[in-house]
Amino acid sequence: YGVKMKMILHYNLVNVLNDYFSSNNQRIMIICPFITNSILESILPSDAADNVTIVTSWRKDHLRNKVSHVDLFPLSEERGWTLYHNDKLHLKLYSNNLEDALMGSANLTGKALLDRPGDNIEGLVYLNNLNLEDQVFIESIISSSKLVTTEVYEVYRDWYEENKQEMPENLPPIPPMIDDNKDDFLISKLPAIWSPMRLWDLVNNVAEPD
Repeated sequence: YGVKMKMILHYNLVNVLNDYFSSNNQRIMIICPFITNSILESILPSDAADNVTIVTSWRKDHLRNKVSHVDLFPLSEERGWTLYHNDKLHLKLYSNNLEDALMGSANLTGKALLDRPGDNIEGLVYLNNLNLEDQVFIESIISSSKLVTTEVYEVYRDWYEENKQEMPENLPPIPPMIDDNKDDFLISKLPAIWSPMRLWDLVNNVAEPD
């Protein structure tokens, strides 16, 4: 991808992301709190399926204010994408196979990525050659997020339909779910070690495990 490292990309960002992902036939990772379905589809290759992992926010005030959308799950299910939600998410990061990434302020919305009068001023920076620490950090976000299954989606959908007219300060909590990650398995969720030296210290009780 022909972008200089640390160059701030701020114009025609929807095409920047589309070009970035168009050359990838491996793992696509999208970490973004606000996502509009039509914008997401416009940046991903038409044949992108089970290689796409998405982490978004389904915080109740985000859903109520319509900056996050539960209808992202039916689209993801139809396309074969894996969807997670994380209420602490603020990061916007787009990566090809954890080899490099685009990171910045831009959500996957028309207001962030298009260049119409009144749209936001946003920026993305190209990060070349992500190191191991970067990769572990990104994987840890996925590990700490909740897999969206049909059951999870239905709980959030029903909650949204019941409360979409309420004022944000009066929103009731989303019903708790038990074991909503029971079908989730990733290599990244196996115990990880930083280095052989760290492993040696743990085996010899020189260090405490995290």
